[in-house]
Amino acid sequence: MRKLLMIVLSIVPATAIAGHPDHPKPQKVPHPPAKPVVLAPPAEVAETVRNFQGNWTFDASLKAPGMSQASTFKMTFNCKPIAGGNAVSCESRAKTPAGPFEGTFLIGYDPFSKAVHFIGVTSQFEIHDHVCHWNQGVAGKFGLGCTPLKAGTGADGKELIEELSIGFHKDGKEVEFTSTSHLTGGGEIVFSGRGKVKR
Repeated sequence: MRKLLMIVLSIVPATAIAGHPDHPKPQKVPHPPAKPVVLAPPAEVAETVRNFQGNWTFDASLKAPGMSQASTFKMTFNCKPIAGGNAVSCESRAKTPAGPFEGTFLIGYDPFSKAVHFIGVTSQFEIHDHVCHWNQGVAGKFGLGCTPLKAGTGADGKELIEELSIGFHKDGKEVEFTSTSHLTGGGEIVFSGRGKVKR
């Protein structure tokens, strides 16, 4: 009992001193928040946005199996910057001999793969992701050359291999494109056009 009393008496003063106002608890010193590292975007990001943004009007042409000659029509392709100016979203409309056409496209440069992705979802049941590179445009002009893409078209998902090239002219105020789709079993669809932009 005596030992217990001595232990209690020895603890009480230590507790009193620790809680005394003359002995405040040490305060944590706040550290200033680290400044975020902001990397400059690759030049190709701005280049891709700059070349595609604006309201484009095309004289377009379409030739497909079963057609005696190519059909011609007007097409719009209106692109606006998105995602903090790192890509463009484009809405396309046309009245073709086969009926109305609509498409939404997302175009942006990917710093990881070092390529431009030209992604399209259309009223022809197409979901295409073209992988393209700058300086390989139509007929050697400045523009985009895309890797041949195996994809589908139509409600039945008919397989095709599409080759897409895009070339810019007159300081980027005009553009031309050629899309050639090779169908399984033979035949091809050639979709092309030349357009001007208003910015």
